[in-house]
Amino acid sequence: MSSSSRPLLSLVNASAEWQAGLPPRCRASVRLLDRVHVSVRQGDCIVVHHRDPSSATVLLAALRGHGALAAGAHLTGERHVGAGVRIRRCRISLDTMQAVQEGWRSAPREAAASPGRPGVYLLRATRRQPEVDGTRQQWREWAQRARAAGDALVLVTWHVPHGDDPAVERPRGALHEPTPHGYRLPGEGSRVMRLHHGRLFDLPRWD
Repeated sequence: MSSSSRPLLSLVNASAEWQAGLPPRCRASVRLLDRVHVSVRQGDCIVVHHRDPSSATVLLAALRGHGALAAGAHLTGERHVGAGVRIRRCRISLDTMQAVQEGWRSAPREAAASPGRPGVYLLRATRRQPEVDGTRQQWREWAQRARAAGDALVLVTWHVPHGDDPAVERPRGALHEPTPHGYRLPGEGSRVMRLHHGRLFDLPRWD
């Protein structure tokens, strides 16, 4: 299913800082998100790579809209959610994330969306251990059904793909999505991003 032009979920100029200490002389401030602008559309599969668990946690909390930023964190910006959109969050293993991506890519590209409410699934890969027998296939099938139903996925993982140097920042023009499309992976509706120093960058093709 191709991505819809209307976002299910979006962040506009979202910034978050963590502050500690006593002002004015004994105070520490760390920016965890820096003017993040991202849109999740129907049929999207967005994979976000990071090396900063704190920034990843705050990004997911901002997308989810409930939860609980860490004590001392302050979030600004706008969050928009489409009417009736369901937001779900789950922790998964790296094996599971790979199975989800495989299932998403193998799903039919054109399918009738479910009459139910669309969902955005925020999945964070945090565990290394392999799944029990049969679980990978169950996750593949779930991802196929989710894509056929017109849902969207945001997969967040600590791993940085080979060929991407996190020390090299991309031009500032890459910080915000200039159009609803942006970089696509093989398999319509997929994008890969990097969360680096609180900013989101589209990753170029590296395969």
